[in-house]
Amino acid sequence: MKTLRRNTSVLFPFVLGVVLVGTWFVLSYPVPDERMIRSDDGVVSVALPAGMGDGVSVLLREDITGPFTAVVGPVYEIPSDAGVLPVGTALAFDVRPEWFENQSDALATLYGYDAARGAWEAMQSVFDPALRQVTLVLTAPSSHELWAVGVRQEMPLAQGDYALMEDVLNHPPVGAGGYEGFFAIATVGRDFVLVSTPSSPRTDCFDARGVNTLTTREWVRDGVTVRAGVRWTLDGDCGFVSVPTF
Repeated sequence: MKTLRRNTSVLFPFVLGVVLVGTWFVLSYPVPDERMIRSDDGVVSVALPAGMGDGVSVLLREDITGPFTAVVGPVYEIPSDAGVLPVGTALAFDVRPEWFENQSDALATLYGYDAARGAWEAMQSVFDPALRQVTLVLTAPSSHELWAVGVRQEMPLAQGDYALMEDVLNHPPVGAGGYEGFFAIATVGRDFVLVSTPSSPRTDCFDARGVNTLTTREWVRDGVTVRAGVRWTLDGDCGFVSVPTF
């Protein structure tokens, strides 16, 4: 019996060609470019993920001048048609030495204004002293519209501050269900900065309802104004829990 032998001299180049072409196609497949938006003065750059962030712009808000507790640079508004900046958005703010006066620019950080709580929030940004830039990449959607460079503040809470929070929690509005509490501190006569992570033992209830209200208590100590605030969910079905978690 004659053994049949397959002629691979033709087949092998063909297969090799397919592999090479296939590999080339994968490696060279075009990746959509991110979209870059800059402020007119060149201080702020916003890099948006491809295909996301419609209607985003960067506006210098010269009408917002403080007085500030932590912010040192000009305030910029970064609005979006969607009402939020998407995950993956990269913000870069130039840092100018003249903003800091007698403070160290090594403490430069990016602040976003939390309109729901009426206070500036220090973001987990990174300061590059060589580039003189503060950068932040969003790991969650952000509803902040106002942004500015500031100095990270050390504002420890005192025992009396916790008593202030208990007072707020012990006077819930009618129909209160879930709640979210927070502390903010301001140099007397200036704006507020969040100094604690918002806490809510009923986030399942709070996040599921759109109707909420804010109540606060304030007092002055050691040259600062301390605000204890609670955002309440107004839904009696949630079952109010009045145990402070700070």
